[in-house]
This record gives sequence, structure tokens and C-alpha cells, in this order.
Amino acid sequence: MGPALFVLALSLCGFDANSSPLSSSPHSSSCPAGALELSPEELAKQANIQKLAGLSNDELKPLSEPIISPGTPRFELINKVASSVTAQETSSQARENAIVVLRGEISSVDDPLLYNLVAKEAWLVIIPKNKLLTDLPMFSYYQGRKTADGRLWNDIRGVANVDYRDKVYAATGEENLLGKESFSGYKPYFTLVHEWAHMIHLVAMPIWSGDAPVNQINVTRAYQDAVKNKRPFPDSYARQNSMEFFAQCAAIWFAVPYVDSAQGETLNAEWLAKYQPLMFDLLLATFGPPRSITPNANLFSWFKFY
Repeated sequence: MGPALFVLALSLCGFDANSSPLSSSPHSSSCPAGALELSPEELAKQANIQKLAGLSNDELKPLSEPIISPGTPRFELINKVASSVTAQETSSQARENAIVVLRGEISSVDDPLLYNLVAKEAWLVIIPKNKLLTDLPMFSYYQGRKTADGRLWNDIRGVANVDYRDKVYAATGEENLLGKESFSGYKPYFTLVHEWAHMIHLVAMPIWSGDAPVNQINVTRAYQDAVKNKRPFPDSYARQNSMEFFAQCAAIWFAVPYVDSAQGETLNAEWLAKYQPLMFDLLLATFGPPRSITPNANLFSWFKFY
């Protein structure tokens, strides 16, 4: 299996101000469906992973590949990934907050996955409050184009896994990084946590990693288990596919859920342990203990079973 299979080159989950569950818009219950923009080739890759997820671990062993793991100190590695924030024409506070949250999200991610982000030149772009996503060169291809559900990409405020000139980009709006609910309607830092979870899943994770649990096939297996066993999803957007399932659950893990409750219960790691045990185990293996990672958060405020 060649290196190209390590990355699914997708433009994922577009968030805009009109799709907020916190607003009074027609889409108040969830993100609108159809935000994924998948080429036929990308759809084929996703279908291939779904097929692979049905194989046993022994059948998958021939597909295992080593992931990039040169030996450098972990502290410098985390800082290198966290400093991959480009923020022209945005406030210094937004960039500082983005680095804090990004560092918190990756602080327990295993070195090989972080090396993959570095080797593949993964970057986080902050979209200035006074600019559109498509004003930025790495996203200009989408200028005037529409998402599958008919929204303009110009208005999208969060995206991930976009290839441009041998780099791969995620983006979040500046307004989501200033510590208060803004015109986008999402909880502070939600879009950053969600989009970077896509980067961990689709850029950092190998498709298969043998006995190591953190890989794309196990994300798909957790999603298939939830569908097959009719487990409750945290929201309708998470139900769409394995990619959004992982990213929405990661936001819960880091205490910035898309919505506050499901099944009449608060959305937190305890909810995931109760209703989505495979995803709980995968998030624990990927990110370490559940916690708040927003600026000024108590970094030791684990949930009660920790």
C-alpha cells in the first residue's frame, strides 16, 4: 500500500453562521447535511476503508506500514505542531488562544502521529473576522462554488484536510477563538477542536497499524458498530459518517460539544462511555484523558471516573 493511502484528500465539514444549532436558523437542530465535497476518487477511498473495516485484524496485517517516527524530543515536537498556526490580519489573541487549544488537543497524541502531521506539513489557518474562507489562497478554489446542500463555500468558517501546494490545511474562524460566542454561533473553540480532530484522523492516523488501536479503520469500525447496534449519536451530524462521528465526539472529549445534551443527558465523556464505548476507547487511546483545553481551563479537571 503506497503512501498516498495514508491521506484521504477531502474538504470536510463546512461550518457557517447559518448552520448553527445555537441560532434561530432553520438548521437549529444540527449542521445541514451534505457538507462533504467528495470527488469520485475520494469516495472510492472511503468505500475502500469501509470494506477494510470488515476484515479481521489478521487479514489486515499485510497492510500495516510503519509510520514516520524519527527521534526528536517530544516537547519540541508538540511545539512544532502547535506553532503551525498562520494568522495574517487576525488578532494576536486569536493566534495565542489557537496555539493553547491546539497544544492541549495534541498533548497526549502519540509521537508517530505528530511526526506525520509535521512530515505532511499540516497547517492551521485562522480566517480573519472580516474575510471569507475563499479570500485565502489555499481555499480560493472554492470561490463561488456551493456545498452539496447549496451553501456558498465563501461563507464556511471551518474546514480541514485541504491540499494546497504540497501542504495540507485546516481552518477556523477568528471569531471562534476569542473566548465568547460570536456571530458563528458555535461554542468558543469548537470549530478548532473539530477541524483538528479531522486532521488527526485523516492526516496523522495510518489507515491500519496492526496491534496499535489508533488508525482509520478502527474509526470506521466504531462508526459501523454505532449504526449496527443502533447506539444513540450525540447529534444528527455525527450520524452522517465516520469522519464527522470522530470529530464531533472529539469535541465532546474536550468539553466543547456541538450541542449540550443527548438522550436527556449532558454530553461529556461519561455519555460516550455509556452510549459509544468503542469511540470512547478510541478517543482515550488517541488523545489521553478527557479534559478541557480552552485557555484558562483547569488542566486537571478530568471527569469523575479519572
